[in-house]
Order: sequence, then structure tokens, then C-alpha cells
Amino acid sequence: MDAPEPREATSMVNSRSDLLSKQLDLASFSLSELRFLRRRDLDAAMARTAEQARHTDAGDGIQEQR
Repeated sequence: MDAPEPREATSMVNSRSDLLSKQLDLASFSLSELRFLRRRDLDAAMARTAEQARHTDAGDGIQEQR
């Protein structure tokens, strides 16, 4: 197999570099999206736990008054 001409080689390298750059951008976006979703899920779980604690505390208060 013959070596490509310098211009062809440069074009191939640039194309590969552009493709890798786009893949990196996509991976970075995906990671950011996963972090956002994880944080949203964590916030929702914390809110549920706090709500359950309020109900438990309210229930304990009712039992103590009896």
C-alpha cells in the first residue's frame, strides 16, 4: 500500500481530529446530563425522606399526647 500524499494525510488527520472532538463534546454533554439527573434524583429522594420524617414526627407527637 502506497503512502498517501501529504495533503491527503493532513485531510485524514483533520477529519479524524474533528470526529474525535465531536465524540468528546458528546461524552462531555452526556456526563453533564447524568450529573444533572443524579442530582435531581438525589434532591427528590431527600425531599421524600424529609416529608416522611415530618409525618413520623407528627405521628410521634400525637402518640405522646395520648
